[in-house]
Amino acid sequence: MPELNIEYRWMCRSNVEWCKEVQGNSGVYVVEWGRVHDRDCDYGFTCTCPGFKYRGTCRHIREVSSERCAWHQEYNNPEFAEVNDDDPKCPRCGGELTSCAIGV
Repeated sequence: MPELNIEYRWMCRSNVEWCKEVQGNSGVYVVEWGRVHDRDCDYGFTCTCPGFKYRGTCRHIREVSSERCAWHQEYNNPEFAEVNDDDPKCPRCGGELTSCAIGV
């Protein structure tokens, strides 16, 4: 089996953690994307509303999930592939970037 070479790619920090406050019927709730230890997948959405606690999903997540950037240098449009290494900012949302290792 051939050895993998490790290369690094930029990705928007929203791939690791992201949150948004949402006004609900009974108050303000926080929708978060991040590491989830009590579910089958490593990352996912959570919400502080009572509906999420009982159903595992809610309308607040559906309302704001598309606002999470989730840009990744390896997988998104080639015109966004270049990042200024001296001042790394997400080319899609302008937010913070982080690097990830990819085996090629």
